Amino acid sequence: MASRLGTSNGPDWQDVTRAALDYAETWGGAVTIHLRPYGTQKDPRMTVVASLYADQAAVGVLKPLASASVALPGGTAGGTSAAALLALYELDKEIYRREIGLSPIGG
Repeated sequence: MASRLGTSNGPDWQDVTRAALDYAETWGGAVTIHLRPYGTQKDPRMTVVASLYADQAAVGVLKPLASASVALPGGTAGGTSAAALLALYELDKEIYRREIGLSPIGG
C-alpha cells in the first residue's frame, strides 16, 4: 500500500484506483466511487459509495448493477482512501452474494 516512499502504511488514491480498475476488469463493467455529503453544518458527514455499471456509457444514466457504501471516518485524507477501499470491498461482497443467489440482481 501507499504508493510513495515516506508515507504511512495506509492506502492512498493510487491504491484505490488500482483496486477499482482491477474490479472493473474482473467484473467486465465500469466501477465508480462517489462521495455523498450528509449531516449538518455543525456535524458534517460523508459516505463513500462504490458502484458497478454494465459499461461506461451507463454511468450516471442507468441504475447501477450493484452498489455498496460506507461512512467516511473523520480524520486525515488517508481515511478517505481507506473508506474507498472498504466500499470497493463491500461492493465485491455484494456482487458475490448476488452471484450465489443471496441478493436479487439489480435490486
